[in-house]
Amino acid sequence: MESRMENLEFKISHQEVAIDELTESVLRQQRMITTLQNEVQRLKQQLTLITTGFSDSTAVEPPPPHY
Repeated sequence: MESRMENLEFKISHQEVAIDELTESVLRQQRMITTLQNEVQRLKQQLTLITTGFSDSTAVEPPPPHY
């Protein structure tokens, strides 16, 4: 009976460590996801500014003289 109890305690302690490690991993991944989402949003804004500026400048610019 004592050996079975020790075996269960051993398994539980290892499971607790594994749960803690998995929790930390999930937290790191969530932070990375948040960082990447922010970066994608920033890049979308930059692309919008670039494409808006590009389309505005080409509409106002006259054709080259050889046309």
